Amino acid sequence: MARTFADSVLSVVEAGLAEFIDLPYPVAHGITLRAFPGHTVGHLIAEITSGGQHAIVSGDVLHHPLQFADLSLAQSGDADPAAAAESRRKLCEMAVARDALVLPAHFPAGRISRAGRGFRFIPAT
Repeated sequence: MARTFADSVLSVVEAGLAEFIDLPYPVAHGITLRAFPGHTVGHLIAEITSGGQHAIVSGDVLHHPLQFADLSLAQSGDADPAAAAESRRKLCEMAVARDALVLPAHFPAGRISRAGRGFRFIPAT
């Protein structure tokens, strides 16, 4: 990861092209960035709201639909597995409360519903 940071992040910061923000951060009307750490320290999601509908661009909070059955199921790239599990729980709670369309990075879009004490993923059709 150090090499990736050095060539993809540090060079942007050193060139004065990075903007440091406080979270949550309103990018534009209806688009807010929120901290969801665990996969990485600074991992973010984007919450999008328009016309009473919601979507969440979840990035790397979840890597596989199997994680809905056990939110503590980590993937090898999680920098902090406990924080990642908490972010997965927080994301699921938020998605259910808002009936949000979830747009993950590693599998197709869908919705999340409660399943007993946990959650399940329903792919968009």
